[in-house]
Amino acid sequence: MTIAANAGYIVFRDKLTVTFYTNDLAGTLAQRVLAGDSREVIYLCRNFAPHQRWTGDQVLQLKTFQVPAMVAAYDLFMNGVDRVDQLRSTNTIRRKEKRVSMSIPTWALDRAFSLYKRSLDQPQHA
Repeated sequence: MTIAANAGYIVFRDKLTVTFYTNDLAGTLAQRVLAGDSREVIYLCRNFAPHQRWTGDQVLQLKTFQVPAMVAAYDLFMNGVDRVDQLRSTNTIRRKEKRVSMSIPTWALDRAFSLYKRSLDQPQHA
């Protein structure tokens, strides 16, 4: 199997495991899997950015540590998506609208079936 030059996967553990594929590494991996704290990984990931998150041992402040820049960008933009999803789920009008939109086709189908059954029960006039 050929390994692409300057390409590889970065696996980041947030609440869930997030996998990034990049072709912007500073070089080609010597091994297929490397530990996240190895010198080679730190060298291959070109840019690092500070990342803050709660850890189990921090009570009132966030812990700051360095992550690859693409992880920081992902976290920055995904927080916006998560916030929109949260607002949409709490919007009562949106929830009611979804229920109504699902009931209208069901009502139309039921009505069409009852009219069809009624037309079969009536005698045909010549």
